Amino acid sequence: MNFKFGNQDLVFGHLEFLLKLEEFRDLRENPKYPQVITPCINKTYTILFAMIDQYLSLHPNIRFFHIGHDEVYYFLTNPACEEFKRLTGILTHFDLFAYHLSIIANYIKGKSPNIILFAWHDVLQNLNLQILQKYNLINIINPVLWSYREDMSVEGFVIGPQADLFGQFKTLWGATAFKGARNEIATTSDVKRYYQNQISWIKQLDSYIPTKWKNFDGIILTGWSRYDHFLSLCELLPYSIPSMAFSIAAWQEQFKSLPNIDIFPNILHNYVQKQLECSSPLHLNVQDHTTKIIPKCKFPGASIYESMISLSQIWNQVQEAESFVDKYVTDLHIKYNYIHIKRGEECLQKLTPSIELLKKFISSFIESMNEVFPPQVAIEWLETYFMKRYRLVNERYEFIQSAVHEQKSWLPRPIPNIEKLEMNYKNKT
Repeated sequence: MNFKFGNQDLVFGHLEFLLKLEEFRDLRENPKYPQVITPCINKTYTILFAMIDQYLSLHPNIRFFHIGHDEVYYFLTNPACEEFKRLTGILTHFDLFAYHLSIIANYIKGKSPNIILFAWHDVLQNLNLQILQKYNLINIINPVLWSYREDMSVEGFVIGPQADLFGQFKTLWGATAFKGARNEIATTSDVKRYYQNQISWIKQLDSYIPTKWKNFDGIILTGWSRYDHFLSLCELLPYSIPSMAFSIAAWQEQFKSLPNIDIFPNILHNYVQKQLECSSPLHLNVQDHTTKIIPKCKFPGASIYESMISLSQIWNQVQEAESFVDKYVTDLHIKYNYIHIKRGEECLQKLTPSIELLKKFISSFIESMNEVFPPQVAIEWLETYFMKRYRLVNERYEFIQSAVHEQKSWLPRPIPNIEKLEMNYKNKT
């Protein structure tokens, strides 16, 4: 509240969380894919209106309501749509989308007349002015143009006829990104890339606000945690706080006027470092994690930021140890329990410090994550990005430990003494 922050949930963007459930299978626009809800069944609106009521009850004083409506790939494919088309006369994708959006928007406006309604641009841009006026969307919807590119000037809504179309709405907003828009499984942030996204928007708005987008009202700085409901966690918010700080700073007047030749001047570095109360310069990419000291910071979630930087350094140490172990303990040695005792002891000396660091990381990471997230989040992240490699390292370590103490005799060569390759071998131990 001290910073005048308000709650702004994205409520009806993707409905996989609802449509994946058996109870609501019949509401899928395409029965195979639980991404898009069908407007052709009355039950759809019973459910959506109940969700809207819950949301408005939970947040009675909100100014903005983002109803999403992006990435709609399926239209008029639900079996109920044949009867729907006969009764309504709606036969095209664009008419259907506008019809559905208007029902949702008008219901919310009926509950809260002064609320500002956002919707993403990517499907909206396909509607012509006639359809937008027919359903009064031009007056009740505020499009949000999203682009997370380093150069957003190539977007269709900039260089295409959509630029003029969006200038017709009552107000217009844009959306940039500070995390979660680089790669579906990216765990580290490229601060420069996201900062460049802000700079690109600033340059475009400088020329478009006085001309085509006089209705432009503001920017939404987004940070995504998944590309969609079914995909993995990507860049975590606590780790990405520095990226967010650089992205916010880009919009401040003292930095907007800086020449773009040096995109990261010292004055910007020093400002963000001071704001986040960090002991040393912040890292701008994963390469910095392995070559520079870890900043000690005081922003909320800083221990996660520091922990994830340390992991890059730990994996480097593991890789160095494994480059030695690889020479003496291969998959064949493990499969057939065959080891060089002296070399195995040397391998343990190399691996033991790394194993201890990895175990310490697991403990500290879970502790830090649990201060911010429910415990399932740390477990999901570790299972997705850490445990597979950790288990492989640890299994080899435990094999060497056991073998150097227990192996007293060895099989004669050839090993393996077989004449046909085992294609589907599974270790049953």
